[in-house]
Amino acid sequence: TQCGDCTAGQASMGGEVMACMECNGPGEYSDEALSSVCKTSPAGQMPRADRTGLEMCQKDTFSIGATDVCTPCADGGHSLPGSSACEKCATGRYYDETENSCKLCPKNTASISGATDISGCAPCEDGGHSQPGSGYCEKCATGKYYDET
Repeated sequence: TQCGDCTAGQASMGGEVMACMECNGPGEYSDEALSSVCKTSPAGQMPRADRTGLEMCQKDTFSIGATDVCTPCADGGHSLPGSSACEKCATGRYYDETENSCKLCPKNTASISGATDISGCAPCEDGGHSQPGSGYCEKCATGKYYDET
């Protein structure tokens, strides 16, 4: 008999073990031949389908690690590639991808629960107005009008 080699994606502690173990548990992978143990994917990454390495979570997904998939961000959430969590902008703000930050919705627009981009800052309806960063639009009381000056 002869000892065989475990390939990437497998591991073996040696000794009396008769075969290589596939790295197929949650988040497991092996990125080199002759591994004695499987590794576990860190936060922001997941194992490749063949379990021979890692791939980074894509934009607007996340992973807390030790998992086979990156989870999409919930409604209104965003993340950079390789993230361990998603963020959501606060009321009256929108996500600016180029600057990777939440910015105030412009004057005379509003966002009730934070927006994924500037198009989520809804224009105030006729007669309505708001300050930058508002979560709602206001209307003037009867007998009054909105003076922008």
